[in-house]
Amino acid sequence: MTPLYSLRKISEEDILFLFELYHCPEITKYMSHPFQTIKDAKDYYDFISGVNEEGSEPGKVYVIQMSNNESIGIVGLDYILGPTAYLTFALKPEYWHKGIMLKVLDDFLKRHTKLYKNIIVRVRDDNTPALKLLSKLSYSLQIELLKSSNY
Repeated sequence: MTPLYSLRKISEEDILFLFELYHCPEITKYMSHPFQTIKDAKDYYDFISGVNEEGSEPGKVYVIQMSNNESIGIVGLDYILGPTAYLTFALKPEYWHKGIMLKVLDDFLKRHTKLYKNIIVRVRDDNTPALKLLSKLSYSLQIELLKSSNY
């Protein structure tokens, strides 16, 4: 049976997709810094692709693709410093509530988190769907709640 989705390492060709994903109002209502321009997406790609001024290692971020090669989201560790890594994930709204992200996160965490002592995910306190999703995972993550009133 063919898997519903696959993961592929993010590349420079995905900058427009990143912009579209992080410019979508349904997604950005839960973000502290939504992308306003394609340059924002390029800057994020550059950040996760290389060592930055703080000495963090390159991120491990993947594009989620359906079997028809449609890019529908991202998952990964976008900031890694020593034994600590920050989890990031986003999915196009038309794919929400289908169990895709739960499966993606479980698979991703099983394969990519053994090297890190702390996996941290930052979530706004009003992002009930993400908090519900994270509570279903079989992995222990450190959740940093961000106050929605600050954004």
